Amino acid sequence: MKAAKLSGVLILLGICVLLFEGMLFFQHIKNMNELVSTPSESRLRKEAISQDEGEAKGVVAAKGVINVGVLLPLSSRALFVGEQTYDGISLALKDYKNSFALKGYKIAVTAEDSEGNPETAKSVVNKFIDTDKITFIIGPAMSGVAYNIVDITNSNKVILVSPLVAVSALTKDDYFFRINLPEQEVLTQQAEIAVKDLGWGVIACAYPDNESHREMVDLFSQKFIEFGGEDVLNCPFEEGTSDFSSYLMGIKELSPAPEAIFIVSGRALIDIITQMKELDIDMQVYAGPDFENEDIVDTLGNNAEGIIYTSPSEYVPSIDSYEFKSTQDFVSRYKEEYGSEPSLFSALGYDAASLLYRGLLESIPDFSADNVKKNLLNLKYRGVTGMIELDHNGDLTRKLYLRTVRGGKFVKYTEPEEHIAK
Repeated sequence: MKAAKLSGVLILLGICVLLFEGMLFFQHIKNMNELVSTPSESRLRKEAISQDEGEAKGVVAAKGVINVGVLLPLSSRALFVGEQTYDGISLALKDYKNSFALKGYKIAVTAEDSEGNPETAKSVVNKFIDTDKITFIIGPAMSGVAYNIVDITNSNKVILVSPLVAVSALTKDDYFFRINLPEQEVLTQQAEIAVKDLGWGVIACAYPDNESHREMVDLFSQKFIEFGGEDVLNCPFEEGTSDFSSYLMGIKELSPAPEAIFIVSGRALIDIITQMKELDIDMQVYAGPDFENEDIVDTLGNNAEGIIYTSPSEYVPSIDSYEFKSTQDFVSRYKEEYGSEPSLFSALGYDAASLLYRGLLESIPDFSADNVKKNLLNLKYRGVTGMIELDHNGDLTRKLYLRTVRGGKFVKYTEPEEHIAK
């Protein structure tokens, strides 16, 4: 039978956003009271946003100014995503500006609001290209926006570096780069981890019965069997379901009995886990990147203990210490600059900007798209969220991290222990 993958696919602003983008739904709930309705009300819209400290923009080679555009949702319900991502981008500029200055160059950043709207984003990109003469863009944050602008950026040889977009359809040998793993790669690794690392032979997949989730289930199921798994049990449910009692009892009675349940829907995650505990269903829960959210763990309380999940990021917000100096330095710098803990969006923004800036530094003095592309593809270094290395399509290559919850905290998963609840 076929199965599903835990890619946290959620809908925000009517756009299907995958993997990390799935985290937006839960973040949205927490931030509803903090949203602003117009760009002018956001601190991101101040004149200082260009980061050029009053210096005029100029032609890249002639005046030593490299113009970079930032395309993020800076208003609408996704403001918090844009704001937190931009904080990371802004911090990266502060960290890299001296490296450019030593070589006689200055980065001038111009941020524009996509409004989370594909058509608005298209207009902004055309302005970047035709009016601002910008050939390097950091963004966007959403798959729907990326779909609508990538043909424009490619045809104009504009380098586009996204911190969040994960949809696999954008995997091509072009001028689009990203520091988030493509969804198909995540699904493949999740299946491999389930079989080879966790030793599961039979797994049930809980997912809403729609086309996108069915496609993910098909891919996960195929890979699960290829890696040596025995069976994947399809367990679709009607979208909008909140009472899962009879549904879960049905899963409990499945034969062969599943060793784990892979919850593929971020929206239903809390309801399913809570009701599993209420029904005393003793089955290991397997989840994806959208589970790594403090709001979810706070809501679940003790029910979150022992849930196993995958994450493409080495960085986990709000833990006490980090293994690598690059991550430690970022957290310290961010707290010093903004007075708060960086979110995952901030870390991704920092890594996306750092990738572009490193590529530009390697390209001096030839900033042609093809030369910058070549240098971006040759980079390999440790970023905030993990190792940064791209394949020939400009996609991030990285192994997923396997984690669990212990004592209410996200920690590295090592091996089964008695206190890791099922």
